[in-house]
Amino acid sequence: MKNKIHYYAGLIMAFFIGLHLLNHSMILISEEAYMGFMDFARKIYRNPVSETILLLAVIVQIVSGIQLFRKKRKTDRRLFDRLQLYSGLYFVYFLTTHTLAVMAGRYYFELDTNLYFGASVVNMYPVLLFYIFHYGLAIFAFFAHIGSLHYFRVQRFVPEKTARLHGLAMLGTGFILAILIVGKLMTVDVPMEYIEVYNGIFR
Repeated sequence: MKNKIHYYAGLIMAFFIGLHLLNHSMILISEEAYMGFMDFARKIYRNPVSETILLLAVIVQIVSGIQLFRKKRKTDRRLFDRLQLYSGLYFVYFLTTHTLAVMAGRYYFELDTNLYFGASVVNMYPVLLFYIFHYGLAIFAFFAHIGSLHYFRVQRFVPEKTARLHGLAMLGTGFILAILIVGKLMTVDVPMEYIEVYNGIFR
């Protein structure tokens, strides 16, 4: 039962995160492309119904993810078993901190949590030394988690070797995309209103 709840909550999360990652990928084209896609995507997820469903899915993923990790960590020893477990554990951490940060940005600091909200922390020394890995690992962890799940599911239709290649290809995609997106975010010219807020926090 816990596995099914985690799975279906994960489908909701995967849709949102996929949309979010596609939005972040637009920065590889231009800031204008990013902001344009964000305006479109917000029509889908930034409304009371979607945000409530998403927040509930986040909570379910965090609680069920921790429970599944504690249950499986001593029994799962294969590469993709461990990738699925530890990428999921990192994502629990990232979802918690990122959700709290976005809520604080929107409701406490009254900032638009857009491109510049995320880019500001990878453009400020010394906090960028943490956040480039924080964001980069989140992107990689998403692909690792989905790639591991794909590896297990696709074995019903293809040989194990082929399934493994699929999984490794998804890992490679996540690794490359993490470097490209974070690297591009580090070149964004962040407006002073965001810099001032973060300067106040990190002083």
